[in-house]
Amino acid sequence: MLLQGTNIEGKRAIGLAMLEAVKSITDAVEREYGVLSVPDPNIALVGADRFGERLRSLCAKTKLPRDVLADTMGVSVDTMRLWQNGERYPNYWSLVRVAGYFQVTPNWLITGKA
Repeated sequence: MLLQGTNIEGKRAIGLAMLEAVKSITDAVEREYGVLSVPDPNIALVGADRFGERLRSLCAKTKLPRDVLADTMGVSVDTMRLWQNGERYPNYWSLVRVAGYFQVTPNWLITGKA
């Protein structure tokens, strides 16, 4: 684990850097599309109609099993299945984690545009 063995000041610095990165991504998406003005982790993303298709494609391309991705993202296999089938969408923070894992932008996952 990244933070294991790190002192409290180191953890705080890492947390602040992560928040700054998320803010930067949010600002870029808002400038481009006028959405996600306030990252609220309790608001599910709406309108991500092809998110599941893109997620399945990334998993197939990397040969990543659903259960491994679910475990990595900290969600159940059932939740991952719902995401991949387009029956449910991740919240903002989960979207950022998935995007970071596959090294794509949250914007691409939602819209298909770089």
